[in-house]
Amino acid sequence: MNAVRFLFHTLAGLALGAALMGPVQAVPFPDDGTDAVTQGVSILDDPTLEGTLLDSHVARFDYSVPTVDPFGWTPSEYRPMTGTVESRVVRSDLLGTLDFYWTISVDASVESDPILKVNQAIADGFARSLLTGVDWRSDLPGDVPLSSAFRSDQDGVVFQFIPPQMGAIGVGSGESSHSFFLRTNATEYALNGQFTVSTGGFLWTDTVGTLAPVPEPASGLLLLLGCCVLTALSRGRRGR
Repeated sequence: MNAVRFLFHTLAGLALGAALMGPVQAVPFPDDGTDAVTQGVSILDDPTLEGTLLDSHVARFDYSVPTVDPFGWTPSEYRPMTGTVESRVVRSDLLGTLDFYWTISVDASVESDPILKVNQAIADGFARSLLTGVDWRSDLPGDVPLSSAFRSDQDGVVFQFIPPQMGAIGVGSGESSHSFFLRTNATEYALNGQFTVSTGGFLWTDTVGTLAPVPEPASGLLLLLGCCVLTALSRGRRGR
């Protein structure tokens, strides 16, 4: 009886704790431009992540990273850094909007070395007005989780696999990242973005194509209307 009572109170305490903490959801981007620190989220945490896979695209990256001379910073030789980037588009069953996923995998043939790791990446083609959150999926397989992300000055997002408390880390030989994603309010997509994988703070990179949002038809019509108005005004001034 005591064991049953103990189990009951333990489960009740866990349930109360979960209720007080609130639902676990993708991390929003801070308004002040600082990093969004990710913790990992699952469909059990956030049912709006469940959806229909609409499309996927796999692209290979291939670049070289120098071996640093132990007596200086002169590269003594270059070693290949190869692998794949898989991008996927999922439409949320509950929200109807699109989530964009990536998985970075490094070939097992890459030399095992702390320097030879993908530790940052950039997804370009994601306007700030479309972004609603970022995180990685704790319920999907992978070796290295996303540690943080921030919005770049352009229409891009920088992903980092470098937890401050753990020092230099990243996706290395034979490893894959956990699937990480951007939540958006977009409803249309195309293979019109760019994805850059990087080693050493974007010193050595390669860029491949990726699935990304496309402007909503309404936004396109507004842009066209604005261009027509400017053209009409310009012609009116010339006619005076």
